[in-house]
Amino acid sequence: MLKMAMSVSPTSRQKRRRESHASISVPHPFDKCSKRTPDGLSPTDTSAAVNGGVLTTAFEPTLAQTEAEAIGIAAEMSIDFFNEAHVLYNMMSEIRLPTDEAKTMDVLMQRLDLHVHDENVLADAENVRNVYRGMVHVYVYLYRAHYRQFAALDMATHLSVCWHRLVAFVNEYHVFDPTLLHRSYEFTMQIVRDCERQQTHHHPSSSSS
Repeated sequence: MLKMAMSVSPTSRQKRRRESHASISVPHPFDKCSKRTPDGLSPTDTSAAVNGGVLTTAFEPTLAQTEAEAIGIAAEMSIDFFNEAHVLYNMMSEIRLPTDEAKTMDVLMQRLDLHVHDENVLADAENVRNVYRGMVHVYVYLYRAHYRQFAALDMATHLSVCWHRLVAFVNEYHVFDPTLLHRSYEFTMQIVRDCERQQTHHHPSSSSS
């Protein structure tokens, strides 16, 4: 029954999905989205993603009335979320050291790339959940291994917006266990808070005379 609910033609899927954006220079279709990113989003705004203040998808939440429909939407949106993660991941390609962990992440990204483009893979609900778990793992890695580099490139806010969007979507459509999602989210936000404290310690504001 779940596979039947998720089996849609590529043409239908393309119409229902928001337009994919493989480059950060391509603007998101904000006018078609059901949610909006608040002005001045902070990388440490932990309430926005969980409480529904972050842009997620072109679909109204009320359309996802069953688990099958929610997973079907998640399957359709997976390529969009992967494209965002892929751009961010590639930004660190020249900085990333050839460690065992980095090689493992390369393999994960290659597998995710194959899966989000494979209709047969996305026809299975557990495969869809695994794709999103994999993307969450990618973001956790980017924050833990490269957040300082993103900040130095003045791209920390973009990283934050993409991560918040994924977290909000997974939370909104109950793609997988929220405990794992929230634990991963809090882990990344703790990294941001630690970096901000270090910056404040190294560059204290000068007192006014």
